[in-house]
Amino acid sequence: MKALTRRTVLTTALAAGLSAPAMAQIRAKRVRIIVCLADNTYQGIVPTTAKLGNGQDPSNNLYWGALYGLKTHFKNHDMWRTGSVSKDQTGQPDYILDSASFGLKQPPFSNDQCFVAAQAWDGKYMKQAIQYFYDSLAQSDGGPDLTIFVGHNGLMDFPLFASVPSVEVKARNLERKRAAMVFACNSADYFTDTTRNYGVNPAVMTHGLMAPEAYSIEPAIRAWFKGKSNTDIRRDAAAGYAKYQKIPVRNARRLFGAG
Repeated sequence: MKALTRRTVLTTALAAGLSAPAMAQIRAKRVRIIVCLADNTYQGIVPTTAKLGNGQDPSNNLYWGALYGLKTHFKNHDMWRTGSVSKDQTGQPDYILDSASFGLKQPPFSNDQCFVAAQAWDGKYMKQAIQYFYDSLAQSDGGPDLTIFVGHNGLMDFPLFASVPSVEVKARNLERKRAAMVFACNSADYFTDTTRNYGVNPAVMTHGLMAPEAYSIEPAIRAWFKGKSNTDIRRDAAAGYAKYQKIPVRNARRLFGAG
């Protein structure tokens, strides 16, 4: 998997409708989202319908192509523009089944931009998806500003140990103020310590069973981009979750640890 380069960012910016002079002044924040597709067969999830739980079919998957899947939700959201994605699959691992990119709509006078690059991973390859999340945290120089994992919490089913980062990697991540979010069941117990070990801020983690759909992910990204505190980012994620799940906001806030 290639790092999200400045060329990728500028390509997404152009697709998002920015002029060349505007692109030259961009202060870009880059987001990488790793979506491991829901899979009734290969994951320890509560089974959903055969269509939504086919981990090899991103277009209909619960976490990607369904109504509240990440790609569909962002594509339909009036705060985001859809960017272009290269159709050249050369060198791309077989377990990445689809990709999407988005640019956050900003006023013309703003030079601060947020770009999202998302990949749909074959649900059979949960270990590889989580390992790539760790690898992304280790990319202290060329990696994204925010890395997000979305899907079933595979660490509830198997052990997978992240490598110990060097002092230099941790220091560089702290300097860059990099962040991570994990939208998966009970992610706080499994991902928080590792994320901090890399010098990365665990901006959003969860404290119970949840549906990792995009209505909580999208507001969390916008809150992070605006520079909000972890508490406020989690409250925004909880508000989106409560709205679409039709549950009390206080319950959603407990889920995201937002008080």
